[in-house]
Amino acid sequence: MDVAEDLLCVILVDNELNDESDSKHRKRVPGARRCQSGENGSEFIHRIVYKEPDTCKEQLRMTPERFVQLVNILIDIGSLRDGSKVKIPEEVGMSLFILARRACYRDVKDKFKRGLAVVHRYHAQVLQELVKLLADVIRPYQDFNVVPTQITNSKGRYWPYFKVKCIYF
Repeated sequence: MDVAEDLLCVILVDNELNDESDSKHRKRVPGARRCQSGENGSEFIHRIVYKEPDTCKEQLRMTPERFVQLVNILIDIGSLRDGSKVKIPEEVGMSLFILARRACYRDVKDKFKRGLAVVHRYHAQVLQELVKLLADVIRPYQDFNVVPTQITNSKGRYWPYFKVKCIYF
């Protein structure tokens, strides 16, 4: 008998929720519109890379040429793949936007017109691939085992911090 009572309760609640007779008295909860005006993420990336290079440098902290090179490297090594709606340049652009502007996912969601889960997923993927590129592409300009001459020649200013053998060479 308990199963029948539960089923009856579910049917009554469903009928109450779907009742159209008093819908004019109910207030509708506003939701996010699916169709939003303005440019989406791929249009934003295309605009700043090909039409407004100064904006690209401001928004992504990278020249358009370097951005295209980075995207081509990630495409050539096959580490990133196009999503169903998000292409690789937009994925990289979202991540660079987060890194360059210290933006939160909600800012990127609004700018690129994507969901929070999508922003998080692609940002994590691009970060993983950038870390993999660390040894191949991103190299220090000097050897860290050699103490710079500015430090060794200035015995009074910097050398006291290093004479305790904090840096092993």
